[in-house]
Amino acid sequence: SSRATAASKKRRRGKAAAVPEEAAAEVEPVEEPAAPPPAEDLGCPWTGELCEYDRHLATCGFVEVDCGCMDCPLNFQRRAVVQHMAVCPHRNVNCADCNITITSHEIPGHLLLCPKATVTCDLCPARFFRCAQWTHMLGVCPKYAVSCPYAAQGCTTMPPREDLRKHVEESQVEHAGLMSACATHLTRKVAELQNKNTDLEAKNAALEMLYGELSARGVER
Repeated sequence: SSRATAASKKRRRGKAAAVPEEAAAEVEPVEEPAAPPPAEDLGCPWTGELCEYDRHLATCGFVEVDCGCMDCPLNFQRRAVVQHMAVCPHRNVNCADCNITITSHEIPGHLLLCPKATVTCDLCPARFFRCAQWTHMLGVCPKYAVSCPYAAQGCTTMPPREDLRKHVEESQVEHAGLMSACATHLTRKVAELQNKNTDLEAKNAALEMLYGELSARGVER
């Protein structure tokens, strides 16, 4: 009887394991579990297979990233990188004039000193590189005040460079007077020097005579 019972159970297990052909056709293949949506709190709508999860994270626009610029403390979603980099004060930019690379917030101060920035002369409409400013002012600027050629003789007028010739032509009488006064002064100085020279020659002659006398006394002794 025990053998009959075991055989009966085996037949029942065999029947339970059998799957009808119609039912087998309806069984769907098992899919991989879906990955949890990354940055779900930030609204990323992506869904996909778990094996693609890490690859998606590398480009997900909703993942928080840092700016990447030195000294910039901000973090934001990756999809905002382009918008942020357009205004980030710590991003590197090149000066449009001298091409030096500096941070964006340094540009205003740099432009006040940039040697290749084009500036306008303070006195005339001429435009030039800032590094050429003094070359222009001291050499060619028509409005720059220059010394009169007779400044050494006492003329204190400093006309604009463009009016210098006019000043010299119109001030000939005054310049002649200065030249005359200068010549008189020099004549007086020459006379004074000549008198001093005469005195020195007389003193030198007296010293030579005294030296001769002392030398003669020494020989006598």
